[in-house]
Amino acid sequence: SMIYIFATEGRVSMHELLITIFLLLTSPITALFIAKVHLHMRERPDTLPKPEDSEGWASFEADGPARGVRDVMPVEPGSPDKTR
Repeated sequence: SMIYIFATEGRVSMHELLITIFLLLTSPITALFIAKVHLHMRERPDTLPKPEDSEGWASFEADGPARGVRDVMPVEPGSPDKTR
């Protein structure tokens, strides 16, 4: 479509060009997320082959300690609210 408009009218469709650039930039990231979701839904770390180094699979390992996350105790019915 972009080539046809350029060949027949001699102009570039910026709308189509921006959509094409957006898709080319975001599709590798989307594919990575889809692959990671598939890995986490279908596989367990103990069923995967061991990596060559002593570390585990990066997808299943934490990057470091969680920051800004607090432990939340479940509140049982009838108990006072302890989140204040």
